[in-house]
Amino acid sequence: IAAPAQKSKRKTTQRKQTTTKVQQTKKKQPTQREQLQADQKRLKKDIEEKKRRKQVLDQQVKKQMQDVLVLNDEISEKRRTIDTIKTDIDSLNRNLAFLEAQMDTLQKELKTRQERYANSVRYMHRNRKSRNKMMFFFSAQNVNQMYRRTRFMKEYATYQRAQGEAVKVKQQQVEEKKQEITASKQEKSNLLAKGQREQENMERKQAEQKKMVAQLQKEQRTVQDLIKKEQQQEAALNAKIEKLIAEEIAREKARIEAEK
Repeated sequence: IAAPAQKSKRKTTQRKQTTTKVQQTKKKQPTQREQLQADQKRLKKDIEEKKRRKQVLDQQVKKQMQDVLVLNDEISEKRRTIDTIKTDIDSLNRNLAFLEAQMDTLQKELKTRQERYANSVRYMHRNRKSRNKMMFFFSAQNVNQMYRRTRFMKEYATYQRAQGEAVKVKQQQVEEKKQEITASKQEKSNLLAKGQREQENMERKQAEQKKMVAQLQKEQRTVQDLIKKEQQQEAALNAKIEKLIAEEIAREKARIEAEK
């Protein structure tokens, strides 16, 4: 009695397996409209992703362009600063040239004073000798004139010496001024070199940013072209889907009419 029951159970299991296979085989395949709608959904999602990417690119381009404009202002300001420093250096160079000329003039004047002083000292030294002293006395018209001559030579020598010392003081002042201007020029030259380096760095950074902007704008155009192309594809899909829906409605109406 058990054997038939087992056979009946096996047959039932086989029928179920067969039914499942048939159901799997007869699984409904997507219609053309469903396939088009799936493509439409995928295309919409792709378009939205590209639009988001386009928005990111727009923001990046805007920021980079703002950075370029800021750098333009900074570079212009740096150039004005550099031009001011160059003007200052030119003025200092003119001052140094003037002081050099003044120093040359003072050097010539000092040489003249020294020569005059030396001549007066030699003249007084020669007149210290008895013979020259007698000639010096006899050449004078009177004692007062002889005294005035002696006093004049002494005062003349003292004057020339004092003038020579005054020239040396003036030379020292000019030299100190030259050193002051030279130090100021060196400081300005250092500022100029620093400013030029900063300007070069800013211009290099600006060139890099412009290059980045160009790359982003190129990607912008590429993404925009892709969006436009996919929107055209989406429009074509919409037209096909609408056509299929219209055909399905027409067939359904025809079926209903036939049943009536």
